[in-house]
Amino acid sequence: MPEHQFKKTALLSVADTTGIVEFAQGLHNAGYRLLTSGLTSKTLRNSGVPIEEVSDLTGYPDICGGRVRLLHPKLFGGVIADRKDGDQMRSLDREKIPPIDLVAVTLYPLSQVLESGTLKEGEIVDFLDVAGAALLRASARNYHHVITLCDPSDYSPVLEILRGGKGLTLERSKGLASKAFAYVSYYDSTVSQHLRAAVAVPEQPDEMIVSLKKSTELHYGENPQQSAALYSWSGSRPWGLNAAELLYGKPLAYTHYL
Repeated sequence: MPEHQFKKTALLSVADTTGIVEFAQGLHNAGYRLLTSGLTSKTLRNSGVPIEEVSDLTGYPDICGGRVRLLHPKLFGGVIADRKDGDQMRSLDREKIPPIDLVAVTLYPLSQVLESGTLKEGEIVDFLDVAGAALLRASARNYHHVITLCDPSDYSPVLEILRGGKGLTLERSKGLASKAFAYVSYYDSTVSQHLRAAVAVPEQPDEMIVSLKKSTELHYGENPQQSAALYSWSGSRPWGLNAAELLYGKPLAYTHYL
């Protein structure tokens, strides 16, 4: 499909490639231009999905081992521009920057790396995703105009709407933006907890964010009509009750754990 025939543009950069091939092919069939890089480009190209490399748009070569590949004004300008602001849209036209209408980013599963305990401190830092997190924040901030996806389970329902030639409702787009901000916050707080464990910090800081991961879904809460779950610290190996093994009997409930 020639470039002038593309209706919209999608930026795809995922560490978790689950469902990305089907999603990208569906977007292409719906008239989307696909901008990709790194692992995402390789995965889609090997599957025969037509793509364009991010570097083709930015015109900038990889530096710093690809760490800043996605940190470029031609990407962030396309993501953050207010479509209702004439000056902003004219600036995109002047710089030949396409508005980016959909951003799908999944970050490297850092909590799993930390839990494994197999990497050294310097190696762990190399896995921190700076560009992907920034793109998610930028697109979520512009939820009035940009669809933000950070969970492969959202690909199919969103694609179904786009295939019908419709756009997402503002409520749905806002929900996806909220999910993206929570996803990035969880990621950042996991890093913070990991670093905080190795240095002296106030035991009662003025503000605190706790990163938790669900480890057990409980049958019900304190009362039968309530739901409950047990969580553990993200990025650390199980300890305390989360490390306990049930030797006999039914699974524990909320009151047992309490």
